[in-house]
Amino acid sequence: MKIKVYAKRVTKIIIRKFLQSFGNTIIGETDRYIRERREIKSKKLLEQLQSCGDGVKLNGEIVITYPKSVCIGNNVHIGNNTYLSTRGGLTIGDNTHISRNFSVYTTNHNYYGEALPYDNTSIQKPVLIGKNVWIGMNVTVVPGVQIGDGAIVGMGTVVTKDVPPLAIVGTLPPHIIKYRDEKHYQSLYKQKKYGGINGEPLSKKSIGNLKSKITDPYVSTFFVVTTGRSGSTSFTDVLNKHSQVTCLHEPRPQLIRISTEYSHRQVNYSQTRNELYEIYVNSSVYPRSVYGEVDQKFYNLISIISELIKECKFIWLLRDGRDVIASTTGRGWYNTTSEAPLTYNITQLTWRKYRLDGAKCGYFNQDDWNSLSGFERNCWYWFYVNSQIKQQLEKIPDNRKLIVKLEDFDENKDELFEFLSIKNEPLDMLRLNKAEYQLKRWEQWGDKENTAFDRWCAQIMNIYYPNWRI
Repeated sequence: MKIKVYAKRVTKIIIRKFLQSFGNTIIGETDRYIRERREIKSKKLLEQLQSCGDGVKLNGEIVITYPKSVCIGNNVHIGNNTYLSTRGGLTIGDNTHISRNFSVYTTNHNYYGEALPYDNTSIQKPVLIGKNVWIGMNVTVVPGVQIGDGAIVGMGTVVTKDVPPLAIVGTLPPHIIKYRDEKHYQSLYKQKKYGGINGEPLSKKSIGNLKSKITDPYVSTFFVVTTGRSGSTSFTDVLNKHSQVTCLHEPRPQLIRISTEYSHRQVNYSQTRNELYEIYVNSSVYPRSVYGEVDQKFYNLISIISELIKECKFIWLLRDGRDVIASTTGRGWYNTTSEAPLTYNITQLTWRKYRLDGAKCGYFNQDDWNSLSGFERNCWYWFYVNSQIKQQLEKIPDNRKLIVKLEDFDENKDELFEFLSIKNEPLDMLRLNKAEYQLKRWEQWGDKENTAFDRWCAQIMNIYYPNWRI
């Protein structure tokens, strides 16, 4: 009898141990599967960002609504249950650590629009988070806020106004408790002493492997400035085929807003420079090669960029104004006869919203601007943008600027190779981004269109296309 009881007990123990072991195995395998899935998801998300450094950790569930407007530097950690609404632009500098339940908003609904309580447009306001920042749990950052380098944001804070560098801010209402010791901060920063996971010091090897910043001596940069509809997509594709070059076409959606607000005098030089500094210097990383960006929104930012990035070069990509205006008009730029259809997506609405307005630029009074036809506004745009480029490039040393005419590119590639200090490789211009709309060629223009073109574009055409009337 005792033997039977003992056998039953042993059997139960064996079964219990087996089930515990089996259960632990299942739980362990499940946890591993969840971790692997999160790592894959995080990797895919980081690959979508505008710029992403080394050592970036997404620790859990992270939502980024518009990754293409996000720049994250090296050694940045972001906690679980983070929601980043980023269409207005978000930058996060090197060595910034963010705890759980973090929220950022970079747009507001437009309650001044054409519907109640708000319409389908948005007001974009970037959030700029500096380097070496520590943000605690349950923090929310509202649109338009900048958090300075080395700042600390305490748990539960709703950040509704700018946080100065080195400031330590507390809970509602946000207020500065004190400042970090500046000498201590600067000493650690100069020694490149950064904390990694759980604050463990990064090794010299890890620091050495971090992705390059714009200020590193081996990073060579150039910016292609243009009016748009100038073959910039094809030009980018050609440069990207070169073995020594990485070139991106309109990689930073924030520039649509930044450039137009600056031209419309809604922000000043200092504000514009500050945001560009956060994007290009404080948060973005770069390949160790010749790196370039092509964007029609650089036209009024040349002076600022040349100041921020001391050795960068500029390429002015020119195309015959008649061909550009035929294309922009065909695309519906400055279409004054109809409102945007409801089928416009958010990107198209953004471009439409930030189309240059001659009155807001201070070039016309409102009545004169309103009296212009859509075609004549396109002519003014081509003249105005190229005039801005010409004026700003005149202040840049000759060894940092080059004019490239789209029509002559294949014959003058050697000059471009020499300018960028890259080897000569066989590259041919291919026509990409072909028009998918009805195009009225300039040969078909009537008297009104030719008169408008002469009024606005003849001066620049005479300089750069002297035989255009022949």
